[in-house]
Amino acid sequence: MPDQSITLPFTVPDLFAGFAEGKGLAKASPSELVLEFVVKDTVVDLFKSGMKEIRIPRSEVDVVRFKRGWFGAKVHIRLKSMKWLADLPGCDNGEVTLHVARRERDQAAEFVQMLRQVP
Repeated sequence: MPDQSITLPFTVPDLFAGFAEGKGLAKASPSELVLEFVVKDTVVDLFKSGMKEIRIPRSEVDVVRFKRGWFGAKVHIRLKSMKWLADLPGCDNGEVTLHVARRERDQAAEFVQMLRQVP
């Protein structure tokens, strides 16, 4: 079977005391988790960081939780080491919460299922 992956658009709101947010794509595959993101300000929409990419081996993913809400969903990812998320603002203790739009909730559930599978 070819290497399948699931791509999920996400946001990380309220960065830098609410003055910025991160937007990007998370890609889950049997071998790794990839986070591609851009940080932009929410006040005057003037500042925008360059594209950043973080590649995390599946063996470093510790816990993945999915929480469905009325207006969207949240995917909580905890890693075994803080070093993987050093470049992503808003990450505490090796954890990140990806906010997902309502229309992407089913895809987010599949994304979490993919990350929970034993490689």
